[in-house]
Amino acid sequence: MASKPQHNMPGFPDHWGITFTDKTNEHAEGPTLPENNKQPAGQPFNVVVTGAGKGLGYAISVAYAKAGVTGLSISSRTQSDLDKLSAELKSINPAISILSQTCDTSKSEDVKRLSEAVKQD
Repeated sequence: MASKPQHNMPGFPDHWGITFTDKTNEHAEGPTLPENNKQPAGQPFNVVVTGAGKGLGYAISVAYAKAGVTGLSISSRTQSDLDKLSAELKSINPAISILSQTCDTSKSEDVKRLSEAVKQD
């Protein structure tokens, strides 16, 4: 009988899939590092990230800034989260153009307002 894979995240139930592989990764490395996936120079590359104020959306925004995108639209329900993220993005990539807008994606009028702002930017 095969032994159960070891992982560095104890306390999670097996049905969560944590033990599906022998190794889990907590940080990007090698080809998954954003700085190893630079955007082509001289070509505009814009990205929209909703839910950018915290967690995965925040990390995705930082990864795109490290990869050298030219424009990044970030949205969250909380302006203070967006202000913090904007400052970090500018410290990573001073040339990046940032569109920062509050948006609650559960409200269609907020999503429409965000869509219009992205189209105009």
